[in-house]
Amino acid sequence: MKKLAFILLVCCGVFCFSCGMEQDEQIRDGDTFLSDIQSLTLSEDSDFPEWLSTKIKEVETLNAGDVAIIKIKIFEGEWRNRKVYFIYNNLSSCMFCEVYYDNGEKIEWSDEDISSDNFSSTSKNWKLIYKFGNFVECHACGVDQPQENLPWLKELIEKAKADKTGNYLGFIWLEHYNGTDIFVTNMMLGSGGIANYYFDCTGAHAASAEGYCPSAFVGDRHFTIDDKDFWSHIENNPDSASVVIYSPF
Repeated sequence: MKKLAFILLVCCGVFCFSCGMEQDEQIRDGDTFLSDIQSLTLSEDSDFPEWLSTKIKEVETLNAGDVAIIKIKIFEGEWRNRKVYFIYNNLSSCMFCEVYYDNGEKIEWSDEDISSDNFSSTSKNWKLIYKFGNFVECHACGVDQPQENLPWLKELIEKAKADKTGNYLGFIWLEHYNGTDIFVTNMMLGSGGIANYYFDCTGAHAASAEGYCPSAFVGDRHFTIDDKDFWSHIENNPDSASVVIYSPF
């Protein structure tokens, strides 16, 4: 009887342990893993292996033209008792295509043990060791991080994130022109196809002397800019603005 009780106890223990592992894996899925490591701040005492230094140079050369919209981060962690490196690219649709062992060998996902699910669930001790791209802290309209501290701009970004219609699909740039902060977006904003909208610090829509096109977001609240140099500059170079405030990627 005692022997039977012991066997039952062991079986229950194994079952509970398995359930615990399954719960952990469900909690730490790929999206949760990515959310966790994205909150990490840059470590200042990181040494790169030679192969990774070469990879970083390749990344910077390849993406030099997209530095305004791209965000690349490299994380160092531990998985299966080995040091691993995870290269995250916000423009890539493949989350775990750039994961490497400490010797530079690219991890090829295969069975349950060497799977991205197992990696998300069981990897640990992550730190951010490198970042490249549009991580600039910006100041405009008298506030830091205007995308958080200008109510109208924050509202526009929230609408863009939640939009399912396509009216708020696009980028928002911050342009400094002759001491004036101007926000530029290529979102349609319910206009049916207007290429670009320009806003001042209050969220009013900039219009030329020839007229303006109301939008679903700002209505007819606008101000006039008669400076032809401004329109020539900003219409010919809308994506050359100094800071990308919002990217849909």
